[in-house]
Amino acid sequence: MFDSLELKDTSVILNKKKLLSNISLSIKKSEKIAIIGSSGAGKTLLINLLCLGLKPTSGIVEINSKDFWFDNYYFNKKFRKFMYYVPQTPQLPPRQKVITAIHAGFISEWSIFKVIFSLIYPFRKDQVIEVLNDLKLSNKLLEFIENLSGGQKQAISLARLFVANPEIMIIDEPLNSVDPSRSDFLIRKIFKYSKLKNSTIICSLHQPLIAKQYFDRIVGVKNGKIFFDHDAKKITKKQINDLYN
Repeated sequence: MFDSLELKDTSVILNKKKLLSNISLSIKKSEKIAIIGSSGAGKTLLINLLCLGLKPTSGIVEINSKDFWFDNYYFNKKFRKFMYYVPQTPQLPPRQKVITAIHAGFISEWSIFKVIFSLIYPFRKDQVIEVLNDLKLSNKLLEFIENLSGGQKQAISLARLFVANPEIMIIDEPLNSVDPSRSDFLIRKIFKYSKLKNSTIICSLHQPLIAKQYFDRIVGVKNGKIFFDHDAKKITKKQINDLYN
C-alpha cells in the first residue's frame, strides 16, 4: 500500500551536465499534483525520477519512508505494482489491435504463458469495452494502433492506465497531440478513474490554466529546479508568468 513518495535533495547529471539540481519534493497518498514549466525545464526528468525509471546521480528517493534504490529487490518489485506510468509519447505496438494493446499494458509482471493466454482470450474485455465507451472510442476496439491519430493513441495509453487502476498514476504530458476541445474531457476522465482507489495523481502539463482548475497542488519547474510548490488555488498570475519567462 502506498503512503508517501519523497525526493530528498536529488540531482541528475548526464554527460557532465546538471539537468536537475537539488530537487526535494514530498507527495502523500491521494494528492493530485500537476508539474508545469516550459519545454526543456526538466518536467519529464522529474517525472522519470518519480516513476522510479531514473536513478538520481545524488540524493535519496524514499517510498513509504524506505530508500527505494538501496532497499531490497522484493520491496522494489512489489511497490512498482502499485504504480502506473504513462509516458509522453505513447508506447503502443503499431501492429496490435487496440484491445490487445490495452491488455499488454498491465500484464508485464505475468509469466509468458499468462501473457499469451490473455492475448488470445482477453479476460477483462468487458472492462476494456466500458473504458473505451467512456472515452468515446468504442468503434476503435478492433482497429490497429498504426491507424490511429496521435490524439487517439494518447487516449488509448490512458485507457491502459484506467484498466490497470493503480494506486499511483504518473502521467507525462497526457494532452500532447490531443485536440484542445478534448483536453478538459481527458483530464476529467483521469480524475474520474482516480476515484476508484482514491489514487495519487502526478501529472506534467503545458497548460497552467488546466493545472489550476483541476489539481490540488502545482509544482513549477524552471532550469532544472523547483521554482515553486504551492496549493493550486494560491498560485498567482505573476508566478505563472515568471515561470515561463
